[in-house]
Amino acid sequence: MLLSGVAIFEASASNIFHIQLHVKAQLVAYMLITPMSGYIVGCYLANKLSSCYNIDATFVIGIITALVGCFSLLIPTMIHVESIPAILIPMIIYMLGVGIVLPTAATGSTNVFGHCAGIVGAILGGGQNLVAGLLICLLYALPQTSQLTLAAFLLAGTLISYLSYLLCNNKINAVKEVLPTN
Repeated sequence: MLLSGVAIFEASASNIFHIQLHVKAQLVAYMLITPMSGYIVGCYLANKLSSCYNIDATFVIGIITALVGCFSLLIPTMIHVESIPAILIPMIIYMLGVGIVLPTAATGSTNVFGHCAGIVGAILGGGQNLVAGLLICLLYALPQTSQLTLAAFLLAGTLISYLSYLLCNNKINAVKEVLPTN
């Protein structure tokens, strides 16, 4: 769900920047790639955090960072502040969280299912793309009149991702208790 936030941002923000804020199309293209810097830094931080914390703590740090980005986008929307920095800065923070979460989640899934890591990676990638496509279809069914739709989608996706993590983590821990250890 978090990775689909990238696609949702690009789909929604391009409309907001061009139609609501009257930004030229060439500049919109540059603004859409700006938050990816947060993702790159987040991937770097995931590596550094993993040397200090376990996978679960690193994942939670990434989710909290993504939630900070979501609320940073939602609050200006609620007080009717719609500007380029009010969209780009929260998206950089959100992408920082996504950059922490995605490598951590991939590492966690391959640790649990190491005997079939390639299959797990393919399922994760395919699932992420499928969810992103479905969410973009849903996004375009809603009016794109402000950044509220974008903020709501990102917030819902982040919360669903965290709840899914909690659910899966509990099931994985239950399976580990049943399996014999060598």
